[in-house]
Amino acid sequence: MPTVLVIGSTGQVGRVVVVEEALGRGVTVRAQSRNAARARRSLPGGVEVVEASPSSADDLRSVVAGVDAVVLTHGGDMDGEGGSSFYAAIPALLDALGG
Repeated sequence: MPTVLVIGSTGQVGRVVVVEEALGRGVTVRAQSRNAARARRSLPGGVEVVEASPSSADDLRSVVAGVDAVVLTHGGDMDGEGGSSFYAAIPALLDALGG
C-alpha cells in the first residue's frame, strides 16, 4: 500500500481533499503537523501524525523516509501562529528529500 506524506494536513485543503480522499482510497497517510496533539484531535483515525516543522530539513528528513509521495498544501503566508511560510517549506522539503 502506498504511503503519502501530507504537509499542511490540518488545513481545509490538506485535511479534506488530501487526507480524507487518500484514506478513502486505501492509501496510508502520514500527516506532518507542528502540533501533533492538536492534529490528532482534528484528523480522522488511521492517520499517522508526526510532529515536525515544515521549514526544518532536519525535522523533515525522518518524516519523508519511506513515503511514496509528498503532497504540500502548506499555506502561502505566515499563519499567525509563529509558523513558517510556504516559501520556507519548499527548500526544507527539497533538502530533506536529498535535493
